[in-house]
Amino acid sequence: MNPASSPSSEDSQRLNELMALRHEVELQKQFFDALPASIAILDSSGVIVSANGAWLKCTAATYLLGPENKPGTNYLDACNEICGKHREIAQRAFQGIHRVMTGSTPNFWLEYPNDDLSSLRLFWLTVSPFSNGELNGAVIIHTDITERMESELALHESEERFRLTV
Repeated sequence: MNPASSPSSEDSQRLNELMALRHEVELQKQFFDALPASIAILDSSGVIVSANGAWLKCTAATYLLGPENKPGTNYLDACNEICGKHREIAQRAFQGIHRVMTGSTPNFWLEYPNDDLSSLRLFWLTVSPFSNGELNGAVIIHTDITERMESELALHESEERFRLTV
């Protein structure tokens, strides 16, 4: 057997390391995609560089989250261009994201309604800084909190009825 044609133990070790790294990357992507919240990573100019499955498949589209906001889209521009009845909330989101990305504030949160669907839905927008050594930007998370808010309202109404009967 020709020694030049057989893989060395060093080559085999590198191949095993690459396969393990590939497996880890795939596992992280599956984890990211399994999360129920819609999540995207923005670069320092506001362009969406990555998004999880919930973001990409968003069926509960809101004016701050929808099919037009896919990787390659400038999310800050999209927020800034929203007009009409949602402009004020979109501007608050834009300003909060910008403040996180410039380091003026460590995080930003915004609860916002979406009445463009068949029923009122409530969402919680969370923005955190993101830096991995190569990319600086922000992580944007939209969470549908409608069920939680409905439960809180039902509890409050139940407590109120109880107080009236006592």
